[in-house]
Amino acid sequence: MLPLDVSPATVQRCQSCHGAWFDWFDGETSGLAHRMPVLGGDAPRSRSGGACPRDGGRLESLEYLDGGPPVDRCPLCLGLFAGRAQLQALAEFHEHMPEDSPEPILRASLLARLWHAFGR
Repeated sequence: MLPLDVSPATVQRCQSCHGAWFDWFDGETSGLAHRMPVLGGDAPRSRSGGACPRDGGRLESLEYLDGGPPVDRCPLCLGLFAGRAQLQALAEFHEHMPEDSPEPILRASLLARLWHAFGR
């Protein structure tokens, strides 16, 4: 994985599959995916059931924010892997998110949502 600057965060992008790893503290993932360059080529869509690159935990496939495209999340570190196709779906999902959301998705509220989703 190579670091990719997607201000305000730096995410890790896999050179072989063009997927990306987002740490929970990077910010709202669909917004970051929206700012990432689209890369072509055949690549695996998912790593569900695979190992987390941070801590080796088993990745679980979940809908992003309870209605978005499926992503692979680690229940231990709360990181998220999105394959090339998932990155494109996240970017498209971001285009349809309401701009004036009553609850902005900030790092603190994102962490609370993640903890709630995993039933901790």
